[in-house]
Amino acid sequence: MVNTTDYKVTRYEWYPADEPTGICVGFTATCSPNGRSQYWDTLVASGATTGKTQEEITGLAWDALSGTCVPWGEVNEAKSALIGTTYKTISGSSEE
Repeated sequence: MVNTTDYKVTRYEWYPADEPTGICVGFTATCSPNGRSQYWDTLVASGATTGKTQEEITGLAWDALSGTCVPWGEVNEAKSALIGTTYKTISGSSEE
């Protein structure tokens, strides 16, 4: 099986809500097959968004974060799917 990491846009909104200074773009990385995930976001300043499409703004955010996101994915997609799984569940006795 090939290990992969998917990066999905999971946030896209003007931020902060009361007096926006830019668009907050967030990405969630999910590794396969082990299911590890991590979230990052960044603020693209409103001046940098003028005349740009959502895809172009998302690209600016990716350019700012990919130096952190991609190395994380490369390390974590190779980790065993066993890590973080429940090995055993032991129920306590109930006395009435």
